[in-house]
Amino acid sequence: LTGSTSALLTNNIIVRSTNGSSGDGVEVAGSTVARLVNNTIYQNALQGIVLSSGASVSVFNTIVSSNRSGDIQGLGAGDIQFSLVGDRTLSSGHNITGNPKFVAPDADVFDLSPGSPALDAGSNGAANLPFLDFNRRLRVAGTAAAGASVDIGATELNSSYPLVFPLVANGSQPALGDSLTTGIATVNYGNNPAAVSFTAYTGSGGLLSGSTNPAARSINPGAQLPILGFQLFGYDFASSSLGGVLASSLQRLAGFFVICDSDFTRFVDGVTVSDQADTDLILMRHEFDASGRATYALFNPGVNVANVTATLYSSSGSAMDVPKSATVAPKGQVLFGFNAVTSSSGYVRVQSDRPITGLELYGPADWEQFPLDPRLDFSSRISPRIRASQLLSEWSTPIRR
Repeated sequence: LTGSTSALLTNNIIVRSTNGSSGDGVEVAGSTVARLVNNTIYQNALQGIVLSSGASVSVFNTIVSSNRSGDIQGLGAGDIQFSLVGDRTLSSGHNITGNPKFVAPDADVFDLSPGSPALDAGSNGAANLPFLDFNRRLRVAGTAAAGASVDIGATELNSSYPLVFPLVANGSQPALGDSLTTGIATVNYGNNPAAVSFTAYTGSGGLLSGSTNPAARSINPGAQLPILGFQLFGYDFASSSLGGVLASSLQRLAGFFVICDSDFTRFVDGVTVSDQADTDLILMRHEFDASGRATYALFNPGVNVANVTATLYSSSGSAMDVPKSATVAPKGQVLFGFNAVTSSSGYVRVQSDRPITGLELYGPADWEQFPLDPRLDFSSRISPRIRASQLLSEWSTPIRR
């Protein structure tokens, strides 16, 4: 990294460079400003991390070990924190030393073994802490709002693959303008049975009230679990429940959810969910409800408070209203809307200091939902509109009032 680069490196495994003249794991030179969070830098030909005069680096939750000419050079007190540096003991910054105890480094398996000193030794509060690890498992294992302590290095032991459902709504929801029901479908597309944990959270990050929350379900290979939210989490069909859901499993999953009125009589759209969360989101907005106001739901699936700012733009790129700012608790949710109604086209950009996800709803006479995905990921799709009669045929136990 050189010149005037500004760089963020997360979840990288940088190993076994062979160049005898420029084979450092990471070299930070020129006037570069670099930040390294949860990386593994191992057995490179020269140094692990080299910092040259004029550049700056901040290193958190990173393993730097067994590099042939030394693990760090030029880094001062405070430049590296909550990290494992194999060849020296640092007196400050909560750093540790020793063998990281990878599972099988000679076979390129850099997961941590039980008993590794890097387990639970990182900082959950590190800025730019990723939501997922190198293997796309939860960066901080566990379903509690604060989670466990993060591991040092690129991979997380005893973690699982997540699915993020930004909104579950049941019963009377004045803020959303209707009485609602949520349906959730989860598919195990792998070759092994999946034990899945579903946890529903309130807007403040606590557990939604329900006799089976968290809910544990098993899904056979190639099978789908379609279920209504109140059935899954054990609350009454008419009770008012609102929040987000985080599902996790040792198997990769696919998911989908729909929200419709509690009588199953109105049109709905479905939203395909994923493991994605990001700090810079764009939501394409196509129309308003009858009162000229769309509602946006943001869910924070991580372990740190997220500070978010949302701005409504016209199709020409001009800000249309005062930006909305909010803090979202770990595993919490926030709903907001804009007052400007002069245009029915445009978009909303949401920026956050922690990874979040969310969606837009507008109605109530004709519900539709659009997925809110990372700004640079345009792979999301809007599912075709389906009638309530079609919805009823898809869920395992339709409920009518």
